[in-house]
Amino acid sequence: MQTLTETLIEQGLIERVLSERQLERAIGGTPTRRYGQVNRALKAQELIRIRRGLYVLAPKYRTQPPHPFAVAQALAPGGYVSFETALSVHGWIPEGVRVTASVVPGRKSSQLEHVTLGSYAFHPLALHKESFLELIERRQFGSQTAWVAKPLRALMDLVTLRKLEWQGLAWLTDGMRIDPQLLCKVTRTQIQTLSRVYKQQRPSAFLDALAKALASYNARSAVEEEQATKEILQEVALYLLWRSGFFEIAAFQGGTSLRILHQLPRFSEDLDFILRQPSKVFDWGRYLQPLLTGLTEFGLQSEVLDKSRMDRNIREALLKSDSISNQLNLKFNEGRNAPTLKIKLEIDINPPLGSTFAYTYLDFPLDFEVCHQDLPSNLALKIHALLCRPYVKGRDWYDFSWYIKQNISPNLSHLEAAVDQVGPWKGQQPRIDARWIVDKLNEKIATIDWRAAAADVERFLGPAERASLKLWSGRFFSAKAAQLQ
Repeated sequence: MQTLTETLIEQGLIERVLSERQLERAIGGTPTRRYGQVNRALKAQELIRIRRGLYVLAPKYRTQPPHPFAVAQALAPGGYVSFETALSVHGWIPEGVRVTASVVPGRKSSQLEHVTLGSYAFHPLALHKESFLELIERRQFGSQTAWVAKPLRALMDLVTLRKLEWQGLAWLTDGMRIDPQLLCKVTRTQIQTLSRVYKQQRPSAFLDALAKALASYNARSAVEEEQATKEILQEVALYLLWRSGFFEIAAFQGGTSLRILHQLPRFSEDLDFILRQPSKVFDWGRYLQPLLTGLTEFGLQSEVLDKSRMDRNIREALLKSDSISNQLNLKFNEGRNAPTLKIKLEIDINPPLGSTFAYTYLDFPLDFEVCHQDLPSNLALKIHALLCRPYVKGRDWYDFSWYIKQNISPNLSHLEAAVDQVGPWKGQQPRIDARWIVDKLNEKIATIDWRAAAADVERFLGPAERASLKLWSGRFFSAKAAQLQ
């Protein structure tokens, strides 16, 4: 029988902060059996207890130590790292900080001293409930992530906690040794946003004085900011769908799955899923109300609509939110109204047979697990879209090029089922091999206006990726297709 440590290593959980629920999922069996395995791992010093119900693997099994911000997130899932801790990691103050300090819901402050993992402090503040995500960002630390206050939010949390009065810019630049150039990057919009966060008058007065003392600066591209905001909303939605049991019957697939699970270097708009087993009775209604309730818990005022038509195999829902743009305040140009973000959720209730699935753990906004198509099956459906979609979608060809770069081969049985189900070869049961795919792709490639195809995908790419669009041509994609043989 495998030890607990062997099981965690096999399931790729070596870097995680492990809760009782994750251990239950990883080990299975009875509570007594899990209790015994955990105790044996603790006695063998293979597992470290942070506190009751929360563990990490010992250093000898990890590739990187537990990041204190990730530990703080696990200790207080509803909180975020702030105060001097966040100011230090952003480079706003020169000193290192010994204690990882967080803002948390509730009424009482608390502390935790751990002999190997460090010191942690948790402080509640008088905040308006809907302001949880104001100027809070997700930060990546190796393979670990945590909610972290942006610099101005961390500064104002500190002002609120210590009940500080405005003492002039010199207090910030000389007393706290904050670089004036960093202060000059604070925008008027950020100050206005934070003025709605705190219930007390002191922070508002401090912000008013700061606004008069600082010059604002031009914001970054609103398009890129909007895409980044939409991606955060997508990931929160995935977590809430998992929490409702959605991934017990469905699998994540498509461009957004590549972006979130495999770091595809382009943004994606929608969330696409397939049922793991075909079912005509699938109804979004069972999952939309928990989704809406969960978004409200995160302070996101949203709307979810079931747009499905029961006579179609693709069932649609729509998630709309404008509050996340207001809360995250990703430096949109001054004077712009925050856009209403719309994310379409689509699920194929009668997917072609032959797909295979994989599971990936994510940790934003909290730890959860996603069932998704594996890359060969995902590529099979992408090739089906390239050959059978009645219009050209540049994003399809961009994704195809990415698959080739990753040296992925398509799941042929899944592609055969898809081609036999929908498209010009419907009902013909073609026998598909690499040669057939290359021939059919080249026929399609010869018909495409590559300038228009590149224009379709351009807005989803960063500057470096956009440069590669100059290569798009029939010859370029024929060379890519040839690599499938």
